[in-house]
Amino acid sequence: MSFLPLQRGFDSRMIIGVAVLEAVLMFVWSIVGTIALRHGLLLLMLLALPFIAVDFQALRRSLRHPAVLLLVALTLWILVHNAVLAWEPERAWYESMQWFKSTLCLLLGLALACAPRAALGAQRWRFWILGVAVAWALHLILNVVLKDWAGSFSTVMQAPTRIGSRDMVSYLGTGLLAVLLADAVAHMAGGVRVLPMSARWLWVSVAATLLLTAATLTRNALPIMAIELGLAVVALIGASLTRQQKWRRSGLAAAVLVLVGGAFAANLVLDARWKNFADSARIAWDIEHNTWWINQIENPRPNNAQGVPVDHSAYNRIAWIKGVSKMIAEYPLGTGYDRNAFRRALMKYYGTPNNATGHAHAGLFDFTMATGVPGGLLLVSAMLVMIGSGWRRWRATRDAAGLALALFVTSYLLRAAMDGIVRDHMLEQAMFVTGLLLAASTSDHQETPT
Repeated sequence: MSFLPLQRGFDSRMIIGVAVLEAVLMFVWSIVGTIALRHGLLLLMLLALPFIAVDFQALRRSLRHPAVLLLVALTLWILVHNAVLAWEPERAWYESMQWFKSTLCLLLGLALACAPRAALGAQRWRFWILGVAVAWALHLILNVVLKDWAGSFSTVMQAPTRIGSRDMVSYLGTGLLAVLLADAVAHMAGGVRVLPMSARWLWVSVAATLLLTAATLTRNALPIMAIELGLAVVALIGASLTRQQKWRRSGLAAAVLVLVGGAFAANLVLDARWKNFADSARIAWDIEHNTWWINQIENPRPNNAQGVPVDHSAYNRIAWIKGVSKMIAEYPLGTGYDRNAFRRALMKYYGTPNNATGHAHAGLFDFTMATGVPGGLLLVSAMLVMIGSGWRRWRATRDAAGLALALFVTSYLLRAAMDGIVRDHMLEQAMFVTGLLLAASTSDHQETPT
């Protein structure tokens, strides 16, 4: 098929140029030390917007979406919070620039999904999502290719590479899986394919993404992938036209459960940290008596009953989530926009020195600690509205864009509950892709190109 019928001449060259910039940006966005390059690419894309024939009618329709209005309300709340409620206003204004940049990325994603006017709305987003998928797939592949294979498999896979950490790669992997699953389900349900590949290669890509993401040995990626697969199966079964088709797809669901169970079992075997997980979790939950979570420089690391030190990752994540929840209850209006808002709260409540724990590594909790309960509720509400909107779009039209939006935002929301991804380039990247999918899922398939 013609992936995107482009206008001839200058507009066509500009659109192709911006698509190349987008793919490069998506690749470098997650690489440490590329801040100047990211900003330069974003600036070039913003400057190119007037020349790529944005459909402003479609863009206005997207901007009126309830989720966008909630994010506007959140932005206004942050402005008021910085001016009135922040403990250190100067710091809050400086740190909140990352939110304002992220909202700009959201608007950029919305605008790109509405360009060019010469193409149908359904074709536009498939053109732009290609750069996202290629860049994220390249990260997954290079995470293996660039490894130093001197050592055990577990040690090698947990080591970072020159282009990023395994946590970042697994985060990109779950994002890519959302797009691929939406494409696969839409294809099986009789919808138009998203990516320019055959059904066979699409399923190979889904399997490879699952395998390469699981191979990062990041435990928090496993439940995210399981939920994405579960939602995709529910969407597929719900699109069944006959009882026989529903039974066949239920069999596929069982196979998926076996696959997820196998991936989890392999992770249990390969990741030695699971052996000490139960004891570490139990000790971590008792934050009143085990205070390593507050200050890991001056306070001793706790041991389990056998004298084995607690698992660093499991202990910290559980203790920090409980600790930040306590701090949110103590300071429900927040400390002021700050990636280290948790530290500010700990210093004030416990009187600890500046080397207290910085952030809770749980983005939604950190964001709520910074902007207060109203800020956290507005952010979560916007995401839930997007999920519901995308799911309804899928149910009504079998539109892959709606399913992709529901899966992607669900994966980001759940990951943000247990990983520190509501900040910096991770937030910017997620907002850009969300904008792209949100505009795509609100497009009118009956519109005709001009």
